[in-house]
Amino acid sequence: MRSFILSSILIVLLFSCKGSKTASTEEERRPLKSGELMSLFKSDSGAFVYKTAVDVYGHYLSGLLIIKNTEMDKYRLVFTTEVGVKLFDFELGPSHFFKVHYCIDQMNKKVVINLLRDDFRLLLMNPLIASEAVVSNDSTHVIYRLRGKKEENAYFYNLEDGQLSKIMTTYGKKSKVKVEILFTDYKDKVPSNILLDHKNIKLTIKMSLLKR
Repeated sequence: MRSFILSSILIVLLFSCKGSKTASTEEERRPLKSGELMSLFKSDSGAFVYKTAVDVYGHYLSGLLIIKNTEMDKYRLVFTTEVGVKLFDFELGPSHFFKVHYCIDQMNKKVVINLLRDDFRLLLMNPLIASEAVVSNDSTHVIYRLRGKKEENAYFYNLEDGQLSKIMTTYGKKSKVKVEILFTDYKDKVPSNILLDHKNIKLTIKMSLLKR
């Protein structure tokens, strides 16, 4: 009886090890190929308009976020109320280029501006200044990890359709999640729904595509 139990345990362990080995793949550090990680909003066919709701510590702000790729790696982001009152107008580009064309007084604080700047850079994947990435697979995604001095950005692409499903920023030795962006319901390679969720502060931004 004891021999049968030991044999059964051994078989379970062997199959468990085999399954674990199949599910995980080793990381590969390699240079990024040209066009391998591209912004979802890189387009010369017009602007993307998202109905957008911002929740900051229980305070709500809603309106329309207009995203336009104006030049090769430059983007204009304009946030208005649904009746057309402008709340902010930002421009982002390579080499950490960032310009505030307009911002209402209530939001025109350095900490707020910097937070929005970093969030939009992450959303637009602009600029991706890393020349190499750590690439790995799990059961459902190809994952590109771009490591900086203090933080790491991870980009999750579905194995099934190649679409970007998540961007995640982590920090510290325990890789705590700082912010996560989820992309769902793609139409013509554009996500219909985007959720940007901060994990260390109470800030979420929900976006639903109206027009492109």
